[in-house]
Amino acid sequence: MKTTSKATLLKTNNTNSIRPIVLTNEKLARSRLFAQLKSSQRSILNVTNSLLMPIIRQGHSALETIKQDSVPEVFDPNIKQSWFTMMYQGNTVAWWSVDRSTLDQLASCYYGSPSSPAKSPLLPPSNSEFRLAKRFMLGALKALPDLSLDPDDIELTLLTSASEINAQVIWTMNFAKESYIKPMHFCVNEQLLGLLSNQPTHQEPALNLAEKLKEKSRQIPVQLKVELGKANTSMTELNQLRPGDILPLTLHAHCPVKVTDHHLYDANIYTDQGQMIAKITKVQDEEKMT
Repeated sequence: MKTTSKATLLKTNNTNSIRPIVLTNEKLARSRLFAQLKSSQRSILNVTNSLLMPIIRQGHSALETIKQDSVPEVFDPNIKQSWFTMMYQGNTVAWWSVDRSTLDQLASCYYGSPSSPAKSPLLPPSNSEFRLAKRFMLGALKALPDLSLDPDDIELTLLTSASEINAQVIWTMNFAKESYIKPMHFCVNEQLLGLLSNQPTHQEPALNLAEKLKEKSRQIPVQLKVELGKANTSMTELNQLRPGDILPLTLHAHCPVKVTDHHLYDANIYTDQGQMIAKITKVQDEEKMT
């Protein structure tokens, strides 16, 4: 006996997060979604490196590899880096981590000047660093398939405590092996995955669906067969027929016009400007035409 599913009874004091699913349909949709997300990871890496280009030109290492992990459980961030939380329409949807020194150096290139005073990486991120983190996140989000967010509804906050992150997908971007810079992380949760258009959705049927289907079915092309005549023969004579033999044929006075095996019309055969035509003389069954 093959087991296709299992169920476990959860206790009332269970602390695991529970998310309703649509069984097979959602499982297949999520498998396709994660495959599409994986195909987007190179774009995420490229757009992040393009934002790092000002300090890469100064000798900073570039990001070389990216890895996607599906993590249904919580993720423990390293708060020695700057972790930014992204809120969309009041809901937490994503996180981004970056090394503080890298962020400070990059923000100086984008928003500072050569005469800007040195700043300790232990201080809270500046407004310029928040703007830069938002650019990182928006660039990565644009690389995801079929995702459109209103930038005006996006807010960033700094993760200040070692609280766990309940992420569903995590991308880890590593710098060159000879570099000692901590990797960047981009994390998204179930809330953001639900915004992707290829998630299973409940769609209302179209109005007058039956009438529309009926109208569409009438536009499907069909093949008409016109039967010109018939011949009667025995099985013995039929088995003896060879190429070149003549088979007597009795023409129909009214040729049946058929769709598959359904006799719909009777017709007479004529020639018109050298072309054989069939002129309908009788409709066999009006109900078959509706």
